[in-house]
Amino acid sequence: MKSLLAPALGKPFALLPRRFRFGAALALSRLLRPLIWRYRRHGRGIWLAGSYDESLRIVLRAMILSEVGFDPQLALDVPDTFVEEVRASGGLIVTGHFVLNALMTRHLHDQHIVATPIKTLPENDPWIWGTNVLADAVRPSQTVLVTIRDRLAVKRPAIVALDSATPLPGGIPVETPAGPYSVSPAALILARRLGVPVWFASVRARRHGPPLLFVRRIEPRIEEYVVLFREQAAEVAR
Repeated sequence: MKSLLAPALGKPFALLPRRFRFGAALALSRLLRPLIWRYRRHGRGIWLAGSYDESLRIVLRAMILSEVGFDPQLALDVPDTFVEEVRASGGLIVTGHFVLNALMTRHLHDQHIVATPIKTLPENDPWIWGTNVLADAVRPSQTVLVTIRDRLAVKRPAIVALDSATPLPGGIPVETPAGPYSVSPAALILARRLGVPVWFASVRARRHGPPLLFVRRIEPRIEEYVVLFREQAAEVAR
């Protein structure tokens, strides 16, 4: 992808004023969507992604690899107090492997909030999307809950996907329109012990308009997470 898509798709965006780049990327991704999805639709992997999500991800990644900055415009379905509460108290943001979730980290960055995403291969995607700022990403490990606890202790929000396409130790099987997943309650148990706020959040592309950032405050119980996880996975699968 770096040698082929980045020069072909990414560098021409540098000719545009920065404020127009994200809108142009969104338009191009919709134009390329049928072609991209023809080759990507059978490669599920761990990701929750429909054709609009995957095509936009590829165009944005091409811009990132070409070192072309951009400023996302997102539609928000977010509680009015979300940003203020996260800025004041940090908290745990739980999600699934929605392919555009890096735009959530960027949204918080734009609100002057440093978040810690838990990412399987942080070295493959080290920057906060559209910027030259390194993300405070942490690789999953046997001690990752200790790292999350330390971040939460200093009121830095941690972003954790609780789902896996393969069975997790102590995981709960969940059927979704995007396929079967296993979800782990471990991070929620930690949040309950620490008494920190918990939010479910995800970013997904839509047929019309900009991508949507969806956020809801939840109790640290896996049942509440599963309801929203299934709901948002169903939206992605459309």
